[in-house]
Amino acid sequence: MDAARLKPGLDVTVNVKFSPIHEEEVTGEISFLTLSAEYPETFHEFRVSVRCTPQSAVPVLDPTELRFPSAPIWRYNDVNFNERVLTVSNDGRKSFSLVIEERNDRDHSFLWRSDRADIQSLTSSISCFDENENMENNENTLGNQNSRKKYRIEVPPKFKCYLKITFRPRCVGLHHEMLEICFLTDNKTLGQLSVPIWAEVTGYQIYLDPPCVDLGIVMIDSDVCQQSFNIVNNGRSPVNILMKIPKNLKNQASVYPKSTIVQSESCSKINVRLIPKSSIVEVSKRFYEPISNMLEFPIQVQIMSQGSEKPPPLMLKVLATLTTSRGLTLEPGYVELGYVHTHESVYAELTLTNESLLIQEYAFIDLSPSMEIQPNHGFGAILPGETIKLHLIYSPCLTDIPGNEIRANGLSGERSFQVQVVTLAELAGDKRQTILNKLKDEINTRSIIPKSRGFPHPVPVNVKTPKVLRKTIDQNEDDPEMQLNNDTVINRGDENGKKLF
Repeated sequence: MDAARLKPGLDVTVNVKFSPIHEEEVTGEISFLTLSAEYPETFHEFRVSVRCTPQSAVPVLDPTELRFPSAPIWRYNDVNFNERVLTVSNDGRKSFSLVIEERNDRDHSFLWRSDRADIQSLTSSISCFDENENMENNENTLGNQNSRKKYRIEVPPKFKCYLKITFRPRCVGLHHEMLEICFLTDNKTLGQLSVPIWAEVTGYQIYLDPPCVDLGIVMIDSDVCQQSFNIVNNGRSPVNILMKIPKNLKNQASVYPKSTIVQSESCSKINVRLIPKSSIVEVSKRFYEPISNMLEFPIQVQIMSQGSEKPPPLMLKVLATLTTSRGLTLEPGYVELGYVHTHESVYAELTLTNESLLIQEYAFIDLSPSMEIQPNHGFGAILPGETIKLHLIYSPCLTDIPGNEIRANGLSGERSFQVQVVTLAELAGDKRQTILNKLKDEINTRSIIPKSRGFPHPVPVNVKTPKVLRKTIDQNEDDPEMQLNNDTVINRGDENGKKLF
């Protein structure tokens, strides 16, 4: 017990020392006794209540719930839409650490980070799990915990920590997740708080059905293939659509129609056409894979919005496997028939291989009259990758001896022939190109618009004379008797003109 003499008008300071045994709140009272010299046997007592609270950490989260604004999926590339801040404050007088799981782009849509955070491996003294969990579960998850990484952030008293929450959606719809934050002090679990995170992502008003178009196996310079897809509008207003094809393929791929208006809650059918030419391999190097012969190019389906916001285009994937129409291989490249007599036949064996990806119909053309291919006289079909055996039969005649075609009396000589095999697709492609070139030449050489302005000069034609009679008159204009007969027939034609036309 301590005593002090206090003179009138003065004060005294009393120091109270608190030595807690446990970290818990302790309450008590301090009693003061007063004794005056006039009344030495009379004591006056007054008491002061004392409450001792040990230093502790008080984590506070602001806000307690995070909500991202509802927006289209392409708007979440903007920082104003895809980023929010979570404030973690320490209102206590003792520092604490918060531990959260690391997040990355590959596995999650919600990401978080802090400038004051250092990433370290999770150890046994830092745990975000309940201490009362059974040992069996801890053993099963021990391997995963040791391999995972977590954020551990130290927050001193009266300080704040800012966590940046980033949302990067991969699909439309309602996204929800709980952010679990574990708080530690002196390597002991202080508690755990959960922050719910909400986000609603809207998508396009339209979608493509199907999202990928497969044109199958297409033969270069011969085939014309076409497939269709639908643009479906789920919205309540019509949408103006524009389709775009890569510039390198505009001469060989096309879309019909190129633009359209899709009414609300309806669909529009779009056709994709491919006419591959021999130059498609060179002009489409970005989209062509030579090992697999696969052509893969995108078609942009753009929504033409009237507002300031222009959504990114939808991508329709178009696939096609290219093959050539010149995929036949004839072996051997040279055949020696030896000495052959007229009035006898010799044969040689040939092999024909189809190295393309489609069934090819083949034909041997421009053969010598004394030569034939069997079976079926050199005409048939061959499967992809198939090799067939053919027989070249040669039956020489006298005109095959050099000089005998001009009535020379040749007895022997050496003669060579060329054996050519083509596919019908190759033949049709070459013929089509020949016809197109011929039409182009005719258009270029024909004078469609005369040099003088106005209508072209009229060509005099005797419409009263039938074509047959005009031809007869031209042939017999030198014979007076025939001219007289013709004039008689012409006069009858004038009288009975209705019967002539």
